[in-house]
Amino acid sequence: MFVVYSSPTIDGISAAAIILRYARLFKHEAKIGGFLAFSDAQKTFEDMTKQDKSIIFIADFPPDQVQQLEPTLKEISTHNRIAYWNSSQKTSARAKEIVSKYARKTDFSEKCSAELAMTTLLPQDSVAREIAAIAHDYTSWLRKDARSQQLNDIINAGFDKKELADMLSRGVFSSPRFSGILNTYSEKKKQALNALMGSLLIKKYLTHSFGYVLADNHIPSAEAGEYLLSKHSGIDVAVLLYRDGRIIIRKRDSIPVDASQIARNFRGGGHSYAAGGIIPEMKSITNDSYERAVFIADRIMKDFFLRF
Repeated sequence: MFVVYSSPTIDGISAAAIILRYARLFKHEAKIGGFLAFSDAQKTFEDMTKQDKSIIFIADFPPDQVQQLEPTLKEISTHNRIAYWNSSQKTSARAKEIVSKYARKTDFSEKCSAELAMTTLLPQDSVAREIAAIAHDYTSWLRKDARSQQLNDIINAGFDKKELADMLSRGVFSSPRFSGILNTYSEKKKQALNALMGSLLIKKYLTHSFGYVLADNHIPSAEAGEYLLSKHSGIDVAVLLYRDGRIIIRKRDSIPVDASQIARNFRGGGHSYAAGGIIPEMKSITNDSYERAVFIADRIMKDFFLRF
């Protein structure tokens, strides 16, 4: 049995869909084992250790985020085989070395994870190539394929991620069910984006202005970050504090700040232009606890920038 784990993002779900398609085309049974978010990834890796005689695929998750990486992989590999692991986020040389000892194939690159999965597993398959192109369109913020925004909205509206991965793996990119969900979500998202500015707090580190806002969980981080940066020209870096305890950092292209380096201080990672993690000590952020969350994040930011 192939068991697939991925991030819950459009890139992770698309990569999982390509792996499911690969399994189906080569007559293997496969299922989605779970989704890997920074906030609860350790529980999901514990679930992997309980698998038995499974062939495990991990997509769009950085191994640096796994606590006790080598002992965990050793335990997983006692009764299972890790066939493949990819991540588009920056990965340390040490983590790569450890993963290579237990995974048959690894892909660690700044290409999107769906592209990595397609290139490695199904480079000649037209559906896999289309899935990867849609994921690339969204993760690179190209906005050339309307389906990428639609699928990302469907994910954030709460559509079942396992079902969506299965649909994509079969080459199904839209459904009549999507229309009603998208209409409702579109209005909800518009209201939530407008509400962002009401929570804006600006902090200065060195010569850069960081704008903090409280964001509802269903707002896509890319859109929320772009919205904040477009609405306030004096902000260099958008810092989104989500109600579920996540922190997302997104910067303007011209700002010489590496968001992924900052995110490591929040037990996260990502890319130089956008990255994320979690706020320590806070499993959720409410209107009442927002200022405390900003205080914690601000303290960590100051410690980070004092090194320079």
